[in-house]
Amino acid sequence: MSSGTEMEWHQEVIIKAPKSDDEDCEPSQKSCRKLGALSHHIQKFMNQPELSDVALRFAGKQYRSHRLILGAWSGIFEDKLAKAPRMGTAGGEPGQPFLLDLDEDGFAPTSGSNSGSAEDTDAAFQQFLKFLYSGKAEPTQGTVKVVLSLAQGYKIKPLQEMCERFIGKDIGQHNIDSALEWLGEAEAKDLGFLKESCLKVLRSYVQYIPDVAWQALRLDQLVSIIESSEVVVEDEYCLFLKIEAWIKSKQVTDENLWATLEVILPHIRFSNMTIWQLQQFSKSRLGQQISQKRPEIVTEALQVRALASEEVDFSEVSEIQFVPPRLYLKFVPPGGRLSSIKEAKKDIFTRARVNHTLSNYSDRRAQVWRSNPQNRNVHRNAADETWEVNIMSRQENVGKLWRVQVLLTPKWDHIGKEYRIVLYIKSKEDTTNPIIITHSGTVEKGTKRATADGIVLIGPYILEEKPDYIYSREVVFIN
Repeated sequence: MSSGTEMEWHQEVIIKAPKSDDEDCEPSQKSCRKLGALSHHIQKFMNQPELSDVALRFAGKQYRSHRLILGAWSGIFEDKLAKAPRMGTAGGEPGQPFLLDLDEDGFAPTSGSNSGSAEDTDAAFQQFLKFLYSGKAEPTQGTVKVVLSLAQGYKIKPLQEMCERFIGKDIGQHNIDSALEWLGEAEAKDLGFLKESCLKVLRSYVQYIPDVAWQALRLDQLVSIIESSEVVVEDEYCLFLKIEAWIKSKQVTDENLWATLEVILPHIRFSNMTIWQLQQFSKSRLGQQISQKRPEIVTEALQVRALASEEVDFSEVSEIQFVPPRLYLKFVPPGGRLSSIKEAKKDIFTRARVNHTLSNYSDRRAQVWRSNPQNRNVHRNAADETWEVNIMSRQENVGKLWRVQVLLTPKWDHIGKEYRIVLYIKSKEDTTNPIIITHSGTVEKGTKRATADGIVLIGPYILEEKPDYIYSREVVFIN
């Protein structure tokens, strides 16, 4: 923190997209430099009859283009056009461009589909052509599905990645409905980046996925969520209860129950449950079925907790394989001194003051769990290494919605350490719509001596009133 009257504000967190395989393209931006200097000169020929040598039919409309441009971007176009007659040659009418019917490829939305209006379809193809001629794209919610379909269908990877990132940005970290809607399409079209964007939201909001949507998940989709260490959940037992509800909703019979459990069980981290929670698990009907078939599951989990509670150094407990914690809001590590029963009943939220001006004052501390140097999977509560938390509010425009902005200031001796953060905010104590933000990175050195660079996490504009207080929880895992 700054020592002056005002707090030294730090740069916002910017999550950079990975580089494309094509070094000339920047899919994280809305343009691609593949065309180079020519792009400034050829844009004027887009969809113009002058000098065009091919007509494209898409969704019943015709657009003018050029073989060279199409073939340069897509090998599929190149093959199609290599076999097409040229103007003025045998089989081609003098002065008439060759008509390439793209409707035959099936990428245009069909009548009655939910892909948008005819105007959106026309705008989408215009954007597709604009990218081919300028390397720039400006997808919208109404056009992105069609543009994405064209980009993937004709194997134009930079444009495909731009669309995936546009959709990912629209989903953000908070849009559960969009994440559920796009997950199936991302899987069907093998859109890896978009699929991961959807899963990230679902992992963060696993406790808040509507029951109907949760029950509709396929087994492989469920596993894609629960196998990750980035799941935000109160504790492992709470996640087990969600899994149990999913199994009940599928009406899995005793005959095929074990085939399902064989896929799910490796991803449940029983050793991260408290002894009290393991007892509750053993009392449930599903827990009893698991214990009868695989009694070692509970036995090994109890052994982890018993051994760890007796050892001075967790790393000496080598007989049992420790598993890393997820982004737990209630985390009692093996050997922890917290009472399992009290911790299970403890409210995870505390009332926090929201500042409206930059200030040095911080009355909050994030809970920090630090990994053992000899075993990164084992974490202990670092009560003397807490991070300062400063919560502020921001308004989009006068009369518009508000958002929460949180500055976390690490301890200086955490510089160079990897971290994972979960920020959990409710505008009201009884709200069922929390804001959950996760972020990971490496603690950077601050501008002043013996300081670490602050990390700013920003929520969406969803608060209708200026917040003076919120209910929050901030947890940091340091490796």
